Amino acid sequence: MSDKREAVMVRLLAIAKDIEDVESAERNAPLADDVDARRISLLEGAEEVNEEFGSRHAADKGIVVMIPQLLIACSARTRDVGADLNMIRGRLIKAVMTDTELLALTVNKRSIRYAGMDSDLAFAMLMEGRMAIRFRIAVMLDPKAL
Repeated sequence: MSDKREAVMVRLLAIAKDIEDVESAERNAPLADDVDARRISLLEGAEEVNEEFGSRHAADKGIVVMIPQLLIACSARTRDVGADLNMIRGRLIKAVMTDTELLALTVNKRSIRYAGMDSDLAFAMLMEGRMAIRFRIAVMLDPKAL
């Protein structure tokens, strides 16, 4: 199978599990249970395609940009919740952007971009100590090989 989506997701989870000071990392897991643990949940996220994708023939190869989300949660009970989230955010960005196994799965072996973050530590939010990190990861999709 030449669809790299699952391989990218498996590698992202392995990276998340290796982040220092994170108690657990799971895929598509809710973060509402243990408010005192530092956790990461990897979500499938969205996917975008170039308008040229398959423009000649429906089964032609094309570039797909995956936009998975990694949700970070830590205790909102401490005064340092923002610092804790930012610490994990920094470690996660560095680990994802420099991982040679993940980069090898991408177009040109360099197609990972940090795509931003949303936090519940904002005006009129619930203040639960959560942050969603997004990456844009470009992979080649060959419909004939699926």
